[in-house]
Amino acid sequence: MVKVAFSADFLVAYSNIPKRAQKKAREFTKKFLADPRQASINYESISAMKDPKVRTVRIGLDYRAIVLHPPKGDVYVCVWVDHHDEAMAWAKNKRFEINPQVGSFQVFEMQESEAPPDETLDAMHEPLPKGRLLAGRTPHELLRAGVPELLLPSVLRLEGDEQLDVLRPFLPNGVTDALTMLAAGYELDELLAERAASVDTDDLQAALEHPDSRRRFKVLDSEGQLDALLTDPLEATHTFAEPTAEPEFVDITPRTEHIVHVRVVGTEGELEMTPGERWTCGRQSDCQLVLDDARVSRRQFEVEHLGDRLHITALPSKNPTHIVGRRAAPDVYFSKPPITVRVAETEVVLRRSD
Repeated sequence: MVKVAFSADFLVAYSNIPKRAQKKAREFTKKFLADPRQASINYESISAMKDPKVRTVRIGLDYRAIVLHPPKGDVYVCVWVDHHDEAMAWAKNKRFEINPQVGSFQVFEMQESEAPPDETLDAMHEPLPKGRLLAGRTPHELLRAGVPELLLPSVLRLEGDEQLDVLRPFLPNGVTDALTMLAAGYELDELLAERAASVDTDDLQAALEHPDSRRRFKVLDSEGQLDALLTDPLEATHTFAEPTAEPEFVDITPRTEHIVHVRVVGTEGELEMTPGERWTCGRQSDCQLVLDDARVSRRQFEVEHLGDRLHITALPSKNPTHIVGRRAAPDVYFSKPPITVRVAETEVVLRRSD
């Protein structure tokens, strides 16, 4: 049975193209959802693309949709839409792969000069030397943490946080946070949930069922579901962040019963968050923490209290969320309080009261 999925990236891109192009894109998506195999959809293969699964589809004269159709199975995924040149540039170096260790469907970008050296995988269990950001970790551990094999050489060479920030746009969502935790001294087993005994790297349908994939992609069954996504695409991406199972990189067992005091800088008073609570923070009136700032999205980020640490999810937004001074990807970041989350000029301080 044919399956059709849309990525959160597609919805963000759709929200940014002109209204006239949105109309054409909506017409295409309805046709695509009804039957992606119909002859009237002309999939074009572009030789310049790093990933041979990438196809482009014309939307009017000037716009293109980027679609994936892996060689195995009947699963089609719409991942981007943009003006012709911008769409080609976005997709050129992207790779769309099922991670053989994690089992999730990952999107990452190959750097132009990246070429894995032959010796990279010769010492998979040899710890990295001092002076590297991930000193003491082995390449095997980094692969288990979700680093794509094609990007492993770049990760092994990291010497500091600044270099990790530079590499962030090329890594799959979530992997940067896992590397940050490993560099901070967390144990690998503390980050990893139970993994499948084996992964079929050609089975995209199974990969899309992975909890991490569900935060990036949504399989649709009806035109009504599609209309709901396209009516308010940025708001719809928030539903992608709602896990259907426990997040992959998380230990949710509260070890201590600490109270977290929450304060918005520039305002009076504090709120208290207790273990097990999960708050949505943003402009919307039904958020547990309402932020009175026009530049903050209706739902900007989520905080879950896990006892001795916090689980912070930066939700998709036109205004970036910065966590401890770094721009956060629309994914999960783990930290022990105190921690500062900033959006525009609004700062939220999360600190523990012992």
